[in-house]
Amino acid sequence: MDKGSDWEKITLKDSSGKQVKISIGLSVSALTIKPEDKLVYNTTYTVTTPAGAEKSTTGDSMSSDYIFSFTTAKEPEMSKELEKPKVPEKPGRV
Repeated sequence: MDKGSDWEKITLKDSSGKQVKISIGLSVSALTIKPEDKLVYNTTYTVTTPAGAEKSTTGDSMSSDYIFSFTTAKEPEMSKELEKPKVPEKPGRV
């Protein structure tokens, strides 16, 4: 695969349509999209790869945009033990 004319138009957007800054990599068989900042828990994101963003080594590109969505995991619940403040133990009496 090679970069196509719409390479810079590959996007990652959150559920409100706000674009997320990404870095994009390309190997012989894979397109890699990496967010520059951490993604928000329990949020749906949409990746759009325009038809002209990449092309085969023979110059052919996709016939239409490739769009998919995914949702990040829910925020992990902290255990009750971790939420309790640590209180120093009182020394025993003799």
